[in-house]
Amino acid sequence: MPEILPNPDLLRSQVIAKLGEVSQEYYEWEHTHCARILGSLSVTTQPSSYGPESWMTLNDSESEDDGNTPPELGARFDTVEFTVYERRGQHWDCSTKPVHTALHVDPPSPTSAYESCAPICQNILHGDDPNYMPFIPHADDSNFSHEDHALEYKALAWQQAYRESDTLAVVTETARRLYFEHGIPPSQIDDTEVLPLMLQTTTTWGAVWTGNHSDQIVWPGSTRTVPVVLPDVSPPHIDNLQGHLQEYLALWCPQLDCLQGHCFTHNVEQIKVKKDMTHTAFRCLSVALSCGKNCISENDFVLEDDVGWTDQEIEDLRTIAFLGAPMTPCSLATLCRKPCYEVALVCRKHDDFRFIKRLRGRPRTEVAKKHTKPIFGPEEAPEFVPNQPCNHSGPCLSTCPCHRNKAHCMRNCRCVLTCPRRLRGCKCPSNAPKPHKVRSSTRGACNGKRCPCRASKRECDPELCVPCGRSASAGEYDVCQKMQILAGRHVMTEVKIGRFGMGLVLVEDVEEGALITEYIGELIYEPTFLCRCQVTQHIGRSYVFALNSTISVDAFSCGNHARFINHAPFNEANVAVTIMLVQGEQRIGVYAKKDISAGSELFMDYGPDYPIDSVGS
Repeated sequence: MPEILPNPDLLRSQVIAKLGEVSQEYYEWEHTHCARILGSLSVTTQPSSYGPESWMTLNDSESEDDGNTPPELGARFDTVEFTVYERRGQHWDCSTKPVHTALHVDPPSPTSAYESCAPICQNILHGDDPNYMPFIPHADDSNFSHEDHALEYKALAWQQAYRESDTLAVVTETARRLYFEHGIPPSQIDDTEVLPLMLQTTTTWGAVWTGNHSDQIVWPGSTRTVPVVLPDVSPPHIDNLQGHLQEYLALWCPQLDCLQGHCFTHNVEQIKVKKDMTHTAFRCLSVALSCGKNCISENDFVLEDDVGWTDQEIEDLRTIAFLGAPMTPCSLATLCRKPCYEVALVCRKHDDFRFIKRLRGRPRTEVAKKHTKPIFGPEEAPEFVPNQPCNHSGPCLSTCPCHRNKAHCMRNCRCVLTCPRRLRGCKCPSNAPKPHKVRSSTRGACNGKRCPCRASKRECDPELCVPCGRSASAGEYDVCQKMQILAGRHVMTEVKIGRFGMGLVLVEDVEEGALITEYIGELIYEPTFLCRCQVTQHIGRSYVFALNSTISVDAFSCGNHARFINHAPFNEANVAVTIMLVQGEQRIGVYAKKDISAGSELFMDYGPDYPIDSVGS
């Protein structure tokens, strides 16, 4: 490929020239192509055999089979007679043309109205609906106010620039020609800010990604026939360990209790791999046991100047030290694929591997507050809104989101483990049932009023609540009953026709306090909830449960079987909903209010705004 133009002005002029060239070629071809396609759709009408002064009347009659009808029409048929009147001079000629038709078949009854709901096993963070409406709901229903609903959106989805096929085709073709003919990568084309669409994917999908997932428009002279695709996100250099680690970490959810690839539930800031040693330096521990002939303990005669590492190798060592805990040179040598004594000598040569540097210039007021007792507020829904896990250097003081929210630091927070805001967990003694006794789903000390986790409507953490963690590792029968959502201990249910249409029915017996299921759906913000209310009020059904003042769970488009639980007043409902804080995340659990036998339909109280007052109504 030719050399990339280093001059920004020359590069910009080249992009402008290529964009004009592609635009002229495309729109000239499009005009001719569209005219040809539209012309192929025209229909040539045949002249009628009857003159202008003629008309026909239609007569329907039923008759039995006279033996002259075709056998495929069956024993019973319809005869349609066309009476043709045609004027000839001063007279009208009348003729009848019978036409045998097929038997009448009663049309099938239309299917009953239904709703589609995508099944999911965990909440999906949807946030806000897009500003561009994908389609107009209930377009064939005159009772729905389409105009008022359309005002909630900025425009229709097909009016977006990246969805407009002509603009997308011109932009991607321009980028392909600049890349294949002149060797200019998409990143440099974006820097010129000439094209109407960004090519590379950043916070939103770029034109390269959108074009690869759209129907291709191929015209004479297009480079779409070339099998090579444009690079979207430029991969890091092969020797760039930090870049490769950052790219790998971006694929996984940083929540310690999730760690899923391409997680759709949590909106957590990704870990940034930056080798900032000014706050906490890496400690290289002393060697207690020799790791072999290359160990530093066996080669203490080697000098620091005898080790020659490249700058890239030292940067890789810093990256590994940043991500790892304090370790010996023996362990570092395994990760760096270097001799142990060389790693130890490099660590001695550079101060940031050897000392803990303290922050300087910190205000005395901050130092004084470091050891003050933290203040916590109530952490119960719906008043409490969980914050993002804290990720900062130093103690959790005024700049910490947990401090500002008066919340505990959870296991997903990246502050030190000795942080005074850290949740300590409960120390309730284990009263779980023994294997030789009858299993009970409600026994256990954590169900008592003295359990701090139960009092704050928080599920026990197996890493913090020591007895509960021991019971969780002992076996499924012994799991703490305040970890039912975390452990996924749901009972068997099935969807059947109930008193009010589809309902949820138990398959097994459950005891009071047992978790039936978790209410799952889309996590939406308040503006989206208000916008969707127009549709739910029109159809007369809503599947929204409020988690707090900011986020609600909507199971209208996607959810699980919990959305089929029907309404009943509080004194007649057999299940209740409780919002539990599960490792810093609010989740909705559906619990049995009493002992319920198998085959019973489940009912919950939707709240005072629901119109039904009784199960029998």
